[in-house]
Amino acid sequence: MILKIHRKDLSLQQIEDFNFWQHKEFHHTGATEETITQENKNDYKDDLFYFLTDDTGKTLAMVVLFTVEPVFFMKKDYQILTFTGLVATEKGKGYGKSLITEVKQDIISSGLSCFSFCHLEVFYEKCGFGIMLNALNRFQYSGENCAILDMPHIVYINGEDNLIESIINYPDEMVTLPIPWW
Repeated sequence: MILKIHRKDLSLQQIEDFNFWQHKEFHHTGATEETITQENKNDYKDDLFYFLTDDTGKTLAMVVLFTVEPVFFMKKDYQILTFTGLVATEKGKGYGKSLITEVKQDIISSGLSCFSFCHLEVFYEKCGFGIMLNALNRFQYSGENCAILDMPHIVYINGEDNLIESIINYPDEMVTLPIPWW
């Protein structure tokens, strides 16, 4: 069963599951990990958490979909969707693919462009995402300096605004993000 829950509505068990698996999967990457608590779960209340669970309610996979805006490109600002933190609690069973397929359908239905930074480009390509290889240098953060993650590739879905198509067609233009890498 796939559950879609806004961050503000997460149960204590869902918060614990999410924090445990995110730390287990990503603690070695150098990514800044935010621990979700009952006290801060309203900070980004509209983030949409996807949980794939079995019949007993055990979490099999999870991912978060959220909006980023404004993203600036060629003197225009855009609203995009992105996702982060895809984790399957057991590898090789299709749990991650099942969940990301649902997320992809929701992205397409929204009409918004989506991109995310990754190092598992083969997996996302098999799931139907486009891939920009070694494209991290095309993106800059508008705030203070931040560490560059070791995720050089961009996975994407081009939306009705054709933002991704424009980014691909104008390789000398930079994309400016309002938040650090996710």
